[in-house]
Amino acid sequence: MDRRQFIGRAAKAGLAVGVTGGLGYFLYDEIGPSGTDSTDKLVTLPSYAIADIDPAMSIVTGADRVKTVNRALKAIGGIERFIKTGDRVLLKVNAAFATPASLGATTNPELVAEVARLCLAAGAKSVSVTDNPINDPES
Repeated sequence: MDRRQFIGRAAKAGLAVGVTGGLGYFLYDEIGPSGTDSTDKLVTLPSYAIADIDPAMSIVTGADRVKTVNRALKAIGGIERFIKTGDRVLLKVNAAFATPASLGATTNPELVAEVARLCLAAGAKSVSVTDNPINDPES
């Protein structure tokens, strides 16, 4: 590239930057949106919170997933606190990627199996396991 080409390209780039900046200045809205909150168009869902259950959280560490999930649930009152006889349970696992659970992108199958077993033992009528995979579902 010689000096003449460089100056020509630099001038075109400068013109493009100037036009873009001028257009942004021309289209700038000092007032902004109206700020009115129209709640009449919002869709609201009912609360699915369980009224007689206080929020609880437990943190348990360990290498054995079956033991840790059982200890964690026991610490917050057992799975019977959440699952009643005749309930239909849906476990939404994290299985969106075709990667092994050891990488942390998907839920460990041992954990899913134990939670499903605990739900059934607590009296659940059925337990379904699902996700919306990003990759090919067969993989």
